[in-house]
Amino acid sequence: MEQEAAPSRVVCPECGRSKGLGYCGDCLVVLQDGCPSLPPLPVKVDIVLHGETSTRSTALHAALLAPAQVRVFRHDAGSSRRRCDPLDLQLPDWDAATTAVLFPEGPNTPAVGSSSCPPFQTLVVLESSWRKAKGLLAHPQLARLPRVQLPPEACGGSEFTWRRGDGSFRGSVEGGMSSIEAIQRCCRLLDPSHDFDALLHWFRRTKRLVDARGPLPTSRQEARARQRQKREHQPMLEEREQSAQGQQEQQQQPAQEQQWQPAQQ
Repeated sequence: MEQEAAPSRVVCPECGRSKGLGYCGDCLVVLQDGCPSLPPLPVKVDIVLHGETSTRSTALHAALLAPAQVRVFRHDAGSSRRRCDPLDLQLPDWDAATTAVLFPEGPNTPAVGSSSCPPFQTLVVLESSWRKAKGLLAHPQLARLPRVQLPPEACGGSEFTWRRGDGSFRGSVEGGMSSIEAIQRCCRLLDPSHDFDALLHWFRRTKRLVDARGPLPTSRQEARARQRQKREHQPMLEEREQSAQGQQEQQQQPAQEQQWQPAQQ
């Protein structure tokens, strides 16, 4: 089986940065040909990006493939910042009668496609870690919107296997999945005549690359590795400092004895 070749890096014409995934997540520009055609989405999708980088975000794939129906809201009109107050986000004044947030708050959250699910024309997707998403829901524009979730039968078989744990939705919730998988499955429930697999184009391409080279560590995993390495080296550093201090004291002691030695008559 041939391994997936890493895409060549291309300079984004909008920001001038070199990108290696075939698209620029900051500018939402496709940099390489080969994107599949996508049927119209059954609803509009608004993505709220908070505490997640454009490179790691999978929800942005929907904006690349269906720019006419997908909007992205994030800090500083395009940059990806981890340490931001979610209340600083500039979000639209959504109509609560036609908008729903895809977020499983509990077992009583209405499931998409069920009789208890409120009708909606716009689906808001939170692209954030599981922990930060809960804080994001306190935003006034999001707090007043109804929540919906995928039914249990639509939550199995996720292909998002390279970012489990570390506070991510995939590792914290049974049946969790990537954001783009959740969007694709929601669209399929709302319009069973299409499978909307084209939404997973960039996601599956990334998966093939990860399977070939292995997953990259998350920022939290990198920080933990640095702390572990520091703990492992700490005894050695202390031993070296003690040894150096002992040598310095030995060198100073003869000089002091010579300095205070009384002159012999």
